[in-house]
Order: sequence, then structure tokens, then C-alpha cells
Amino acid sequence: MIKKLLLTALVCSSALVSAEQTDVPIFIDIGVGPALVDYNASLLSPGQNSYALKFEASGSVKSDTLKANKSKLPDDVPDWLLDGDITASPWWIPKTFFVTPGGENLASVYGVRIAPDLGLGVGLGPIALRGAVGLDLTYLYLDNADFDEHHFIRPGVHISYEAALEPVEFLEISIGQDRQRYWPMNLSNGESFSGITETYIKVNVKIPYTVQIDL
Repeated sequence: MIKKLLLTALVCSSALVSAEQTDVPIFIDIGVGPALVDYNASLLSPGQNSYALKFEASGSVKSDTLKANKSKLPDDVPDWLLDGDITASPWWIPKTFFVTPGGENLASVYGVRIAPDLGLGVGLGPIALRGAVGLDLTYLYLDNADFDEHHFIRPGVHISYEAALEPVEFLEISIGQDRQRYWPMNLSNGESFSGITETYIKVNVKIPYTVQIDL
């Protein structure tokens, strides 16, 4: 799976054109952090906040690596793509765990989200700016006395953006937002539920790794 992630990141779905075994350095990014969640419908009790646990598991390849292998990449790979770090995350690792306990006169929300994506980042000294787009599939269990329905499962898309600081080598702290849009669901209170925004802070450990691929 790591090789597939790297191939996707290297050429962004373009076909490779030669068959030479090459050692390619990548990073495995593993991260976790809390998120404040906002819904575009009234799922919670008035004044109640909703929370989630963000999880990161992705492969990334640096701009220097892309440029070093430029001669082995297809001609249709745009030059601007080589100026940034590329990341790819798999579909089978959850990206968000929704955890909002209820209580007296409070709603509860629990769920999980899978969201494979491709991202591009640029470094500005010690700060890195990144954006990503991808697909979504989310399940939520909504325990709210105002609703007749309690299960939300929908496909969708997302866009995320973050700023990251690397205080020491291989350790990164990032803040950002993840905005999701889903196939709308009509709730029993008359509202249409179709959007979630997560505002998060996350700590990532970057693990150097080398793979052999055909370039």
C-alpha cells in the first residue's frame, strides 16, 4: 500500500514511463489531535459543543525528491507540481472519530469518517502550508430527543487546509480546518443536514522510510 501511495503522490494519477528500480525516500506521517466540530444543522442542544478526535496516517514525498526524479517522470507532470510536497492518505484508515457525550438535556453524537485524499504543501521557512481534497464516507449516530432519525450515513467530498510548525526534526504541530459536504439528509425538525466543519490542532510524527519502485 505504501508503494501505491507513493506512486499516486509522485505523478498524481499519471502513468510511469520507464522501468528502473529506484530507492525513493518518503515520510510516513502519523498524527492525532482534538477537533471542535460544527454542523450546518441543529444536531445539538442549545449552547452545546461537539468534539472529535482527528487521526492522520499518510505517505508524503518531498519536493527535493520529486525534482531529483524529474527526468524519470512523465512529460505531462506539470512543473508547478514539483515545487511542493505531495501527500496521499488511504481510504481504509479513519480520519475522524466523532465523540460528543450526552447527558441530562444534552444530545450525543458518535461516529466515524473515512476520507482518502491527495494534498500539496509548500514550505515557508519553519512553517508549512498545506491543502488537500478528497472523498468522504461518514457515519454518525445522533442521540437527540428532537429527532425521529438517529443514523446519518452519507458519501461526500472535503477540502482541508492547515499551517504546520516543525519545532524539532520529525515532529510537527499543525492547526487547520477540514470542511466536508455530503449528500443532504432531511431531518425531522425540517432542516437539511449536509455539512460538517472540523477545526483542529494535531501533533504529527514523521517517520523516514525508503521504498523501491519502478521509475
